[in-house]
Order: sequence, then C-alpha cells, then structure tokens
Amino acid sequence: MKKFEKEKNKQRIKFTGYFIVECEGEGRRRKGGLTLLWKDSIDVTVSSFSSNHVDDRVSSRLQRQWRFSVIYGHPDTEKEYKTRMLMESLRGDCDEPLLCRGDLNLMLHSGEKQGGQEFDVEEADILRNAVAHCQLEDLGYIGHEFTWSNNRGGEENIQERLDRFMANRAWRDTFKGSFVSHLTKRKSNHLPILLCIKDTPSA
Repeated sequence: MKKFEKEKNKQRIKFTGYFIVECEGEGRRRKGGLTLLWKDSIDVTVSSFSSNHVDDRVSSRLQRQWRFSVIYGHPDTEKEYKTRMLMESLRGDCDEPLLCRGDLNLMLHSGEKQGGQEFDVEEADILRNAVAHCQLEDLGYIGHEFTWSNNRGGEENIQERLDRFMANRAWRDTFKGSFVSHLTKRKSNHLPILLCIKDTPSA
C-alpha cells in the first residue's frame, strides 16, 4: 500500500497511528497481511513482526506497559506446527501482562466446530500445547459461538471458532472485567471480534 493511501485511510477511520504488514501477491491472489491501528490515548511500540505476527508493547495513562501479540496462524495443514513455534517464541516473561489476538486457524476442542470433516484432535493438540506453554487463558466471548464460516448452505455449511483473544494471568489481573464480543459479519467469512478493556488505575 502506497504511503498516501495509508495516510488517507488512517485519517478516514480517525486513528493516529498504524503499522502494516503488507499482503503477499497481487489482485485476487493476495493473501495474508496484518494491520495494527491505535489512537493517541495509548503509546504503541512494535517489537517484532513477520508475515504471521506483530508483537508490540502498549502503555496508557492509567496502566504500566503490557504486550500485545497479533498472530495469523499458518493456514496450510502441513505448516500448522509453525503456529505453535511462533506462539512459544513470543512467550517472554510470564510476569509481564500479555494479550494475544489470533486468527489461529486452529481450534481447542470439538465444540468449536460444526459440519465438515470430523474434528482433528491432533491439530487441536498443537494449539493446546502452545496455550499451555505460554500460560494463556481463553477470554471467552459473548455472541455467536463460531467466528468463521465457509458461507455455504445446508449440509455443506461448515462453521468453526478460529479467532480468539487469550491472555496470561498478569494481564487478566490488570484488566479485570474485560470481555470479548463476537459481532455480526457482513461480507467476510470471519466475524469481527471486539475486546472491551476495562482500563483502571494501577494500584
């Protein structure tokens, strides 16, 4: 995306800061891409990034610094193990508050899948092991139980929960009362998910 297009879009949606990992390919063959946007009420410093993640540190007027890792899981089955490796490489110090937002292309249990092929326990173990290693906990949600659909009808319809917010104990203790909502999708095959953070003064 050219610089003037980035500035135009930033002004249109009224954010003051942005960080973009460009898509791969061109036209309809484009895939991937990550965008991080923020307003001037917080400070954001990007620590590392790749085509599958952006890891940054966030601070506000009320709270000490915390980490926010955005992860796009490898969509190819033979590369799913790389999602675990990426998550584990970003673990860091467990005493530091860590929030993880992911379109992980993996599920934790059979209740997160409806339709299609039988739930794959071995694939789920990839995410379970990564979550355990990083000492993360799923933040749950309000709303529809699945976040992705193949948008087909009848018996061909498949729905899965591929998107989630997770956090370690330090983050959950810092932002008590925060919650996640699954919103209504429009043209995308993914639901937008919204995390409402309860930002209160540190003790």
